[in-house]
Amino acid sequence: MIKDSKTTKILLLAILLIVALIYPIQCSRDKQDEAIRNEQTSKVPDMLHDSKANKIFMLVIVLGVALIYPMQCSRSKQDGASRSKQTFAFTSNDSLEISTVANEISIEIDPNAKEASASIGGTENVNLRVEKTGNRVTVRVIPVRSFHFFSFFSNSSRLVITLPQDTLDNLTISTTSGSIDIMKDLTASTINIKTISSRIDTLNLKATDAILLSTISGSISSYSIISDNKVSIGSTSGNLDLNEIEGSNVTLHSISSGIDASVKLREGGTLKASSTSGNIDLNLSGASNLSVSASSTSGNIEIQGSDQSGHSFSDKTGDGSTSVSAKTISGNIELMY
Repeated sequence: MIKDSKTTKILLLAILLIVALIYPIQCSRDKQDEAIRNEQTSKVPDMLHDSKANKIFMLVIVLGVALIYPMQCSRSKQDGASRSKQTFAFTSNDSLEISTVANEISIEIDPNAKEASASIGGTENVNLRVEKTGNRVTVRVIPVRSFHFFSFFSNSSRLVITLPQDTLDNLTISTTSGSIDIMKDLTASTINIKTISSRIDTLNLKATDAILLSTISGSISSYSIISDNKVSIGSTSGNLDLNEIEGSNVTLHSISSGIDASVKLREGGTLKASSTSGNIDLNLSGASNLSVSASSTSGNIEIQGSDQSGHSFSDKTGDGSTSVSAKTISGNIELMY
């Protein structure tokens, strides 16, 4: 029942209406009590201490929400029913560029689809543009300036991109405040995904050249990230939770949050993990020929489950051709290899 959006909305509306009906009765009773109290104490002129004014103000808020909520629910239904959809030809040799301001983005794979598609709801608040030039497809969501009262309560609709295959040339996604979800396997030459104030959540990403994921205030989580060359993942204030990373040149960076990753580093490759105040937890089990260095200004260092004395550590296995570096200022470091 809790997961039923319609039932939840009806239940919330019923509660608001009950409060709106009961509250005046209670106010009347409290008014009588207040009259008795006022005979014994002087009135406080400040409105913030005026019981009657506070109750009237609260009643106005409750009635306002009770009136606005069903209207907004109706608008949400209209948005869902009026999703704009555009189809376009798309092959594994094409590149895809997606940009939005506040819309969440999802990429789906439908092998039965003959064409790719982009769809979004709330068409009166946004302008969906799809253009193809040669092998490059751009999908943009442009907000429409709206100053009506209900625009304050409206939510940005999710942009859904559906591709007929799980391979493409290059993928570029950018958004300001919308989350990005790729819950399907995806393979490309280069994958570049960035958002400013939201999260990035992916399943299995694979690239022949590079995978670049970045956000400022959101977290990044992924089940598998594999690149033949470069992997760069960074967040300013969000955690990096990475189940499996494989690459030749791997960079993991966070300022105020932690890094938790299992890394399979190609022979002769480099791994650089850094954080200012977050912990770093790296698992490189099975790796060989490592040159390992770790340093923390004020945090602890744990290697292979054993605490190390001091704030720096170095080690070498085999010929040391594969470089691993972990640095933090006030966080702890844990390494397994």
